Amino acid sequence: MSTFVTKAACRGKRPGRLRSLRSYGRPALVSKLVKERAIARFIVAPAGYGKTSLVLEYAETIFSFKGVFWINATSPCFIRDLDQKTILEDCLSGRDEAAMVVFEDVPALDEDRCALFSEVIDGLLKSGCEVIATMTPCADAYSALQRDRLVLTAADLLLSDAELDIARNLDERNSIPSEEVPFARRVPGLTWSADADAQRHFLDASFSEEMPADMKLAMCSFIVLGSGPLDATPYVSALDSDALVFLADNYPHLGIDLSALSFEAVLFDIGRIDRCIKNQLPSLVDLAGVSNRNDIVRVWGDALLGKENAVRACEVMHHLCVPAGDAAWVAAHARELLRYGAYLSGLELLCAMRVTDAEHKAKLALLECICRMRLGDAQGGIRCVKRYAFDSGARPEDRLVALCLVSRWSNDCIGERAFADMVKLLSNASESVKATDQYALAYAGAAATMGIERYCECWKELAGAKVSDDVLCTLSTWLFELAQMDIEHGEDASRVSAICAPAQRFVRGLLSDPRHASDAFAKRAGIALERAHMNGLDLEGGSLDSQVLYDLRKYEMDCLTQQREYQAQREDSQKRMQVRVETHPDSYLSLRENRPMKLVDKSVPPLTVNLFGRLEVFLGDELIESNYLKHRKVRILLCLLVINEGRDVSRESICRYFWPNSDSMLARKNFYSLWSQLKKTLSLPDGTCPYLVRHQLGCAINERYVNSDISRFNEICRELLFGEVDVDNFAEYYREIDCHYSDDLVPCEALNPLIVQSRNEYRARLVDALVAGTDRIVEAGNPQWGIWFSRTAIAHDPTREDAYVSLMKAQLAAGQRTAALMTFLECRRALRDELGVDPSQETISLYESMLDVAV
Repeated sequence: MSTFVTKAACRGKRPGRLRSLRSYGRPALVSKLVKERAIARFIVAPAGYGKTSLVLEYAETIFSFKGVFWINATSPCFIRDLDQKTILEDCLSGRDEAAMVVFEDVPALDEDRCALFSEVIDGLLKSGCEVIATMTPCADAYSALQRDRLVLTAADLLLSDAELDIARNLDERNSIPSEEVPFARRVPGLTWSADADAQRHFLDASFSEEMPADMKLAMCSFIVLGSGPLDATPYVSALDSDALVFLADNYPHLGIDLSALSFEAVLFDIGRIDRCIKNQLPSLVDLAGVSNRNDIVRVWGDALLGKENAVRACEVMHHLCVPAGDAAWVAAHARELLRYGAYLSGLELLCAMRVTDAEHKAKLALLECICRMRLGDAQGGIRCVKRYAFDSGARPEDRLVALCLVSRWSNDCIGERAFADMVKLLSNASESVKATDQYALAYAGAAATMGIERYCECWKELAGAKVSDDVLCTLSTWLFELAQMDIEHGEDASRVSAICAPAQRFVRGLLSDPRHASDAFAKRAGIALERAHMNGLDLEGGSLDSQVLYDLRKYEMDCLTQQREYQAQREDSQKRMQVRVETHPDSYLSLRENRPMKLVDKSVPPLTVNLFGRLEVFLGDELIESNYLKHRKVRILLCLLVINEGRDVSRESICRYFWPNSDSMLARKNFYSLWSQLKKTLSLPDGTCPYLVRHQLGCAINERYVNSDISRFNEICRELLFGEVDVDNFAEYYREIDCHYSDDLVPCEALNPLIVQSRNEYRARLVDALVAGTDRIVEAGNPQWGIWFSRTAIAHDPTREDAYVSLMKAQLAAGQRTAALMTFLECRRALRDELGVDPSQETISLYESMLDVAV
C-alpha cells in the first residue's frame, strides 16, 4: 500500500515538482557533503540561498536519484507520520531500498516532535542510510540532539568570487571586481536568477518563514530602509543582542555589521516587494506600539527622509500605505520632498492618493504644481492650483503662493488677474500671514516686476527678516534670472553684479556647506547663478569650486532624467488611451471623450440621475430638491424610465402598475397628472422639459440629454466580462464599484415589485461580472486583485457558490492556502444556512485537492 513516504521515492528521477528547477553546479559544497556521509547533514539558511538546488546536485551526482527518498516536510502528512512513528519503517521496508533520505524544508517543531525527528535520523543513519535535512534558521533546534552533525549555514551558501562572475557580464566585472562585492549581494537566488521578479519571490519566501515577531519587524526595517546605523534604525533597538547576532549570522542579505554597528542590505525595489511587506504589517502593529499599520510606514518614511532619501520615502508611502499615500504625512513633509529633488516620485505619490481632508488639499495641490513645473509641465502645474488661486475661501497663505505661481507662469489674462489679486491680498494681509514664508514668496513675486534694484531691496529685507533658507534660495534664483535678463538687454554687468552681491555670498555659502549637499533649492540657485555668470555676471570671489560645479551638473542630469521619464509616461498614457478609444469605441474613455456630442442643443444642461444608493437628480451641477420628488409615485416613475435607458415604457403598463383597480379612463387621467408632476420637476427655468419624451402609447427619457449611473454600471460589467484584461483598468473598475455601486439600486424602495426585480437583476449582473473579472485577472497573473473582486462579489450576494470558488482559486494562486480552506468552510456554512444545500461536487473537489498535498 502506498504511503506518503513511499510516494517520495525518486526511483531514478528528479522529484516531479523540481524537474524544471534550474541550478548551477557547486562542486565545493558537494565535496563538503561527500566528506561527511556517515553523519547527518543539515543545510540551514533562509529561502533563496540554494538549499534545494545543492541537495539536488548531490543526489544526482552521487546516487542518480536511485534509492533516494525526497520527503516534502512542509506537508501535513510529514507531521502525521512523524507523530505515528512510521517514517523510519516506511523508508527501510518495501520495494524501494533507501540509500539517502532528504527532508526538505523541515518546519519549526515543538520539543517532543524535535526528539521524534532526531530518532528518525539516528535510525536511518544506523541502518547505513544517508540523511540530509534542509530548514530555515528559526526551525533549527537540533544542535543538542544531533551533536555529531555537519551544518552548512547561509554564510556557507553565499557565492564565491568565481560563482559570482558566472551571472555577471564583462562590464559588471570591470566596474566592480568580484572580491569587492559585499556578502549581502552574494545570495544565489538573487544573483543567479534570471526571473524579473526574483526579488519579490525571494521576499515572499523569506517572510513566510516562521520567526519571532520582533525579529520580523526588524527585518522589515532593514529591507525597507536599505542601509544605516543600527542604533538609528526603527524597531531594531527593541531586539536583544542575541537576536541581533542571530540575524547577522543567519541572514547575510541584511548586511548587518556588528563591529561597525551598521547595516547595508540588498536594495530591494519597493514597487516589487510591496505585497509581501504589506501583508506582514497588520500582525506587527501591536508589537510596534502604534494604532495601525500606516503608523509603521510613516516611521519608515521619516527615517528615509532623515537619510535624505526622499525618492525611496515616496515609494514606501506610495506602495505600503493602505490606501496609497498619506495626505497628512505628505503635507507635513512637502518642503523636504522638494528640498531633496523627489519631483517625479512625489508626483506619482500625489497622483496615487485619494485626498478627502480639505485641510491638506490646498497644500498638496501646491506641491503637485511645483513638481509638475520642475518636470517641465508648467501648464499642468497651473491647472493644479488655479482653483485655489481664485478661491476666496482658501487660506490666505495657500492662496498667496497659488497666485504667485499662476502670475509667474501664465502669460495670458489669467496671469494678469492673478497678479492683481495677489497685490490686493498682500495689502490686506494680517500680521500673522505676513510672518509666513508664503507671504515672503508672494511679496518677492510682486517686487520682481519693479526692476532688479527694487527686487534686491526686497531680497535684503526678507533676508533680514530671517525667512527660511529654502525661500531665500528661491528668491535668489529669481534674482539671478532677472540679472541675466537685464544683462542680455544691455544693462551694465558690473552694476548688476554689485546689486546681486549679497545673494551671491548667501548662495555660495550654502553650496560650500556639506550640510546642504542635497539641497535642491540651493542647487537651483547655484545653477541660476552660473547661467547668469555665463551671460556676463561677475562672480564675487572667483569661479565656483569644481566639486560644487560637479554637484550642480549631477543635479541637472537628475532633473533631466526625471523630466524625460515623466514625458515618456505621459506619451505612453496618451498612446494607450488613444488605442483604447480606437479599439473599444463603446468603452468609458470613448464615451467620456464623446459625451459633449451627446447634447444636440449645447444650451440644454445635462440631467444626471443616480439610482445606486440614494436617489439623486442633478440639473447641470445643481441638485434638484423639488417637492414633487418627495412623492413616491413620481420617484418610481422616474426610476423606471431611467432603468429602461431611453426605451419606451407603455402607458398601459404604467397604469396597470400604479392603479390596478381603476378603470382605464381614470387610470389614464391619473397617469397624465403623474406625468405632469414629473415634467414640472425636471423643467428648465423657461418652462420647457427636453428630458422626457411622451407619445400616444408610451413614454421614455431623452437619452441625448440624460446621463445616469446605470449606463456606467453596464459599461463596467461589460468590460469585466468581455473587455481586455488590464490591471490599471480593472483597478479603476474596482474603485468605481467600491465608491459608487456598493449600495443596491434605490434601496429605499423595498416594497415596489418592479424596483425589487430590477434591483435583484442588477445585483446578479454585478456579481456575474465580478466573478468573471476575478477568473480573468487571476489567469493574467494578478491573484491579489482577484481576491478583492471575489470578496466584493460575496459581499453583494453571500449565497453565490461560484463567487466562493473564484475566491478560493485566487487565494491559492496568491499562496494563501489556509485562507482558501477557510473560504470553503464559509461557503458551506452560507449555503446550508441560507439555501439548505451542500456545495457542488466541483467545489468539494477543489477543497479536497487542497487537502491532498502528498508528493
